[in-house]
Amino acid sequence: MEFLRDYRLPKGLRLEELDLSKSDDLEALARFYCEVWKEPPWLEFHWTYDAVIKYILETSQKIASIWLLIKNQANEIVAFALGYGIDFKDLEQIANRKDAAFYFGEKPMFYDAEVAVMPTYRKQGLATVLIRARIDFARFHDLKVVIARTKAPNAIRAMTKIGFFPTTFTDGSDPERVYWRFDIS
Repeated sequence: MEFLRDYRLPKGLRLEELDLSKSDDLEALARFYCEVWKEPPWLEFHWTYDAVIKYILETSQKIASIWLLIKNQANEIVAFALGYGIDFKDLEQIANRKDAAFYFGEKPMFYDAEVAVMPTYRKQGLATVLIRARIDFARFHDLKVVIARTKAPNAIRAMTKIGFFPTTFTDGSDPERVYWRFDIS
């Protein structure tokens, strides 16, 4: 993880990249993933353990892909994040729209796909650390634009603090999910 720098984490927590050879991490991440999206505002109850394992493995194969984990002293995953390289056609599939090139151009981008923090670890800046680490990862891979979508107030606060700004591009399936942009200099 040569792109990572020293991020400020609360005492006893550490940041690492998901190692797919560690089955305990893969299984713990899948369980966490299934549970976290059941919370508001997402209320996604359709995620199954097997579907999430498949999703983790598939997204790990994407160009410029990274799953980041924050673990506590007991080696438990307390937060995670996913990001990967996309082009405007990928974004059109994700957004269920056909006009991404108009909003974002045709250059490769980094999709800041997922970030989640266990409830007992929230309000400690972990999401901010994960977002900053993915921006550094995108910079390392020479991607100049980071795109994220959300309607979650906590995520919006974290992204705004870092410098993301909202676009007028919304999700075709859920217009409340706004796409946010960060330009890497």
